[in-house]
Amino acid sequence: MKLVTSSAVYFAIVFGAGFVFGTVRVVWLVPTVGVRIAELTELPLMLAVVFFAARWVNRRFLREFRDGVLSDVGRRGVASFG
Repeated sequence: MKLVTSSAVYFAIVFGAGFVFGTVRVVWLVPTVGVRIAELTELPLMLAVVFFAARWVNRRFLREFRDGVLSDVGRRGVASFG
């Protein structure tokens, strides 16, 4: 059950951040600097969210699991997008 919960939390954090950053990008950045620069501005922020969300979820929910289980959580979180 912890795997499903942690995967759902990871998905919610990354999806929510992507929604907020995407809204800011489309509404304010694209008209100002163009599509490509706006996307390149958003990219490092999303990478940071992905990294820190994964780190937090691993520390919060999955302390007692091994590395194979941790990568399974990442795969399930990514599969939630599809």
